[in-house]
Amino acid sequence: EVSKCVQRTSSYSNNNQIWMTSFANLSLFDKDLIYGDKLNELKGILENVSYTETWFKLALYLNKEETIIKQIPFLPDSSFNSAVLRELIAFAYYRLGQEQNALDFIDGINTPNAENIRGNIKLKTKEYELALGHFKLALINKPNSLNSIERALPLSWVLGQWDEGIKLARKIK
Repeated sequence: EVSKCVQRTSSYSNNNQIWMTSFANLSLFDKDLIYGDKLNELKGILENVSYTETWFKLALYLNKEETIIKQIPFLPDSSFNSAVLRELIAFAYYRLGQEQNALDFIDGINTPNAENIRGNIKLKTKEYELALGHFKLALINKPNSLNSIERALPLSWVLGQWDEGIKLARKIK
């Protein structure tokens, strides 16, 4: 089934279907991929931002944040024009507890993912009003962001913003 799907959808992929083939390998219990050994074989993809973004998403899925961070020096300068790639790097830094590096990578990016990272960092430092503000900004651009709703809802109640809490509760399906 995977080979048929690859054949039929190949013209729609801009990254050689790395995501789908990687998950097919995971479903077949390809232990090398699960433990990250094959990630190192993909170093050649660093020249293509689309490939790199997909590879970094896979590394995050596999909890291989260190693998992402180790590759940063090898990325072409032009890679950092990609907001998606910078968000992925920031998320890796965030998971590793390096919040300032995470914030540095999303500086100037105002996407829902970037706002969620900022909100999570403010949440960790118990700056609840600022955290809620970031989650609300994320919801402006992506009204159905479950990550934002799951964090903003309890914060609205903690901060006594009852009407906001009711609005957020209604967004949960």
